[in-house]
Amino acid sequence: MDFSTLFSGSFKPGSYKIIDPNHPLEFYIGCDDNGYKTFVFITSNKIDELSGTKSIDVKVVKTPSDYRLFISLTNNDMLDIYCKLLQDIFDSTKDVSNKAAGTKEVCKRYLKWRAFFHSKKEKSLTEEETMGLIGELLFLKKLMGIYPKRQAIDSWSGCELTHKDFSIGNTWFEVKTTAVSSDSIKISSLEQLDSDINGNLIVYSVEKMAPEFDGVSLLKVYNWLMEDLDNQQDKDVLTDKIIEAGFNPSVDVNKYVCRLVDKKAFVVDENFPKITHSMVNAAISKAEYSILKTQISDFEEDYEQLR
Repeated sequence: MDFSTLFSGSFKPGSYKIIDPNHPLEFYIGCDDNGYKTFVFITSNKIDELSGTKSIDVKVVKTPSDYRLFISLTNNDMLDIYCKLLQDIFDSTKDVSNKAAGTKEVCKRYLKWRAFFHSKKEKSLTEEETMGLIGELLFLKKLMGIYPKRQAIDSWSGCELTHKDFSIGNTWFEVKTTAVSSDSIKISSLEQLDSDINGNLIVYSVEKMAPEFDGVSLLKVYNWLMEDLDNQQDKDVLTDKIIEAGFNPSVDVNKYVCRLVDKKAFVVDENFPKITHSMVNAAISKAEYSILKTQISDFEEDYEQLR
């Protein structure tokens, strides 16, 4: 079911059509009286009041015979992620045991995505934060092709502000995203490359492009990851982590678009150039430093062969 194509047809205000008569729940799409794209769920089970956001209008209507949930898109710039919300509701209720359980699941799905639309971070991510998060999600996609997908997701702790972005098996990975024009890699703490076991520094080089360019954006990488996941619980865990990382689609959607120019991996061992706590005066609690890209070629390993 592709909701973006379902909405490609023309609907008169106040008109709807059923999505799939074989689905165990009663779902419709169309346009509300204001002409907004709208998803409708009809059930005999009670639906508690649900609140919307600046981009989505939500209302629950009680009739003599049923309850009706209307989810209308009021900001068409959010169409892509709105369709993801509807896809999630549709897919997660395909195999519900009964309509009461289905009604509960629909509300749960909506609340999950409402949190995504209206994340804790009300301000937009900075350009540097956006670049960093894009890099971490790109590397997560790679790890999901190497390790069991849930294990890869659980290994991502960069969103939790720990010292290493990924810790998995008996190794770790620190991910950095730099502008292609930059000759250095910023290390933001003494702990990031400090470990008594060997790890890996992953460096993505990107070029900022116009929003119209068919490049890489946070929303696009998020969608790639969702498409790779079959398990609903895995999707929930990943969405929670991305919310925690500060991504707010209502302000960050496709705002920063880049072209991935290069990707490299480096072995971080005892000889790798780095500054650690053991090397500085105990009175120094925090420090940042930069590493020249041209000076670490001896530590480069094959990115495609990472395990």
